[in-house]
Amino acid sequence: MDEETKYSEKNYNVVALCYVLGLFGVHQFYLGNKKAGFLRLGLFLSVIGIPVALILFIKDGIQIVRSKLADSEGNYVNASYKANLAYWNEKMGVEGEMNAEEKADKVNEMKERIRQKGK
Repeated sequence: MDEETKYSEKNYNVVALCYVLGLFGVHQFYLGNKKAGFLRLGLFLSVIGIPVALILFIKDGIQIVRSKLADSEGNYVNASYKANLAYWNEKMGVEGEMNAEEKADKVNEMKERIRQKGK
């Protein structure tokens, strides 16, 4: 991808929504693509449109894997392992890669928090 490619902040959730409720178009609603969401929902609810909804569901799954599915602002959904790891590290306040000692310290810190909550 180009250096200028912008990625959506909704990365991790879109993957889950697509594979769980993708036939209904829920992932498109979540991304802000209302027209595509209503189209997929309408197709699924009509008996004749179910095969088309299934094809669109498979197409979206492939686009997610290839990082080509875009949200309403044109930002791509990045479903790679490294992108999800970076997302969760940022959410948990972890900067960069951790070495084994830092990982052990973090695990011990979390165990201590759990013990304190249990008391």
